[in-house]
Amino acid sequence: MKLKTIFLSIVCTGTLWNVAAQQPLDARLCIQMALKNSKTLKMADLAGRQAREQLGEARAQLYPTIQVNGMYTRIGEITSFEIPMGGQKRTFKFGTQNRMNMDVKLQYPLFTWGRIGASINLAKGGFQITQTQKKIQRILLVDRVMRAWYSLLLNRGILAQQQNTVQTAARFTEIAEQRFKAGGIPKLELLRARVQLKSAQSRLKAAKGDLKQARLLLADLIGSQPENFFVRDSLKYIPVSIEPTEFEQMALSRRTERLMLQQQLQLNRYQQDISAGGNKPNVFFFSSYNVQNGFDPVDPERFVDNWNSGLQISVPLFDGFAAARKEAAARLQ
Repeated sequence: MKLKTIFLSIVCTGTLWNVAAQQPLDARLCIQMALKNSKTLKMADLAGRQAREQLGEARAQLYPTIQVNGMYTRIGEITSFEIPMGGQKRTFKFGTQNRMNMDVKLQYPLFTWGRIGASINLAKGGFQITQTQKKIQRILLVDRVMRAWYSLLLNRGILAQQQNTVQTAARFTEIAEQRFKAGGIPKLELLRARVQLKSAQSRLKAAKGDLKQARLLLADLIGSQPENFFVRDSLKYIPVSIEPTEFEQMALSRRTERLMLQQQLQLNRYQQDISAGGNKPNVFFFSSYNVQNGFDPVDPERFVDNWNSGLQISVPLFDGFAAARKEAAARLQ
């Protein structure tokens, strides 16, 4: 008897500790946990960061490009000759053994037929689409959490109802057995009561399984283990008056799918602008500065510098109709 009491105490203590260790959750906290632990939203964040970097890359076309090239060459043998001049012999060398050359080049686009602006708008639209996609994923995740939340509450209510049904059926069966033994009812009534009890027990078992599945689904969405939390809310009936016209207008103005479609259409227009300028002239400004040695026969080690600047005009004459086909494809898209 004493051992039995100790065992029951240990079991009860463990059960109470398990309940105390569970985290109480409501709908708002479940949504916060799901948004924090969602791998889909983390991927959407990475996609947004990638699109932001691509936007920065597109905007870099507005700035000049500067390139520095350097070269060092070691020459094993240098050709030289001597010429008598003014009673002295002067040595002339064709270059130097340590040949060094450095170029600094600058190029800046002056006119590109709007392709740079269109490419920047294209990258900006791509970034906006990633933000819209993230918003869609957030809405879908909240919707799934709320469905799982209400499914858990509903199945918990169904389980409680089925437990009451089983208790009621068990009492009716017990009364039926007593009345049958007393000769008050035929055996058919007793069998009917037993069948109803078995049916109620079967529905109770199914309700337990449904509740377990709902709990697993919610745990997966919030990134927790099913045994680490318990739900503290309950279903409540709150009447809501709905005006269909008002909600229709709200849906048309706020649906993220419509917004994303508009953004995609705008992207296609930017792509068409880029394609249309594929066979148009381009104008660039360029400038360079050069320093090198080995060009003065008298003093080959001396460095000589030079610079230049100008305009570069590129006019495509024929590209096999590639630009026209690309523009047509963008227009059809």
